[in-house]
Amino acid sequence: MDRNFRPYNPATQEKQTTSTNNSSELRLAKLALFGNLISIIGQAISTYVQILAIQDLEEQQFNDPYEAKIQKLEREIQELRKEIEKQKRRYPYL
Repeated sequence: MDRNFRPYNPATQEKQTTSTNNSSELRLAKLALFGNLISIIGQAISTYVQILAIQDLEEQQFNDPYEAKIQKLEREIQELRKEIEKQKRRYPYL
């Protein structure tokens, strides 16, 4: 007779099925964990890219060459308005 032959035992069969189910569940749980980890890394990368985009927009806003010129012209206009008001008070009949 074959030494590895074991007679059918329902209790043994149930233990093997439970063991296989537990192994499958463990594999699925590990796979789900790995998927969540990849998702978290993806979200972190997405957040970092958004931060870089905001910083880039802020730099463009402050480094806009026309912005400085516009501010300078606005100051000059204010100074000219003050000078006109001063002249109006000095020479009201003009």
